[in-house]
Amino acid sequence: MAPDKNTKWNEARNLISFWIFGMCNNFVFSLMLGAAQDILRRQRRSTHSTQNVTDICVDEITTRMCTPLSVGVVLICVTLPALVVKVTAPFFIHRVPYGIRHFVVCTLQVIAFLVTAFAESVPAALLGVCTVAVAGGLGEITYLGLAGHYSKHTISTSSSGTGMAGILGAFSYAGMTDPRLLALSSTQAMLVMLIMPVIFALTYYVLLVRAPTLRQVSPLRPNEWFANRPVEMNDLASSNNNAAKVPALTGL
Repeated sequence: MAPDKNTKWNEARNLISFWIFGMCNNFVFSLMLGAAQDILRRQRRSTHSTQNVTDICVDEITTRMCTPLSVGVVLICVTLPALVVKVTAPFFIHRVPYGIRHFVVCTLQVIAFLVTAFAESVPAALLGVCTVAVAGGLGEITYLGLAGHYSKHTISTSSSGTGMAGILGAFSYAGMTDPRLLALSSTQAMLVMLIMPVIFALTYYVLLVRAPTLRQVSPLRPNEWFANRPVEMNDLASSNNNAAKVPALTGL
């Protein structure tokens, strides 16, 4: 009975992990789209940084308020870099262990939040958005490939998390920046959202149960991280024989 319970618990951990993968990987996309207007106002904020300017709600709008750049620019910065990654990465990404890929994705998300939060110009803020897109594109091909080592149900939970990301990302930013709710600035909201990459990282390295088919690499041997053989080709016998000699980080 105990092994059955342990197996079910491990399966539940994996399903929850892939739900979080789908949610966290796409959460930042939705957040950046929700913050598009604030991102495009960075130039104006920088220009008037020495003035005491307060946003005032207008009771009746009689003229059209425009920004030098369209919101579509943010959408392009969110989608185009991700598309480039998805088209090019599959030719070489199989040489990189999943743990290293996940670390890169989480690091890029942190960089994107910091760059976007403290940017004082539109180009700098858009650079942060492009960084998010690269992280999202790399994450999508990473976690779809990782699902091949687990139950077929992980695809469903990952898709569910992806759908939830659209709702959570938009509503969380709106709730934090709405004057009638938390009334945070866009910079403060971005800094609060740094909790997401932390949750993202802990999910892979703590919550997810390592599949036996994942390649084992040693943190003490960086030359093994980008080996020529694909990650899916795991020599379990060789790994077990070398485990006593060199400390190995399973599934990295």
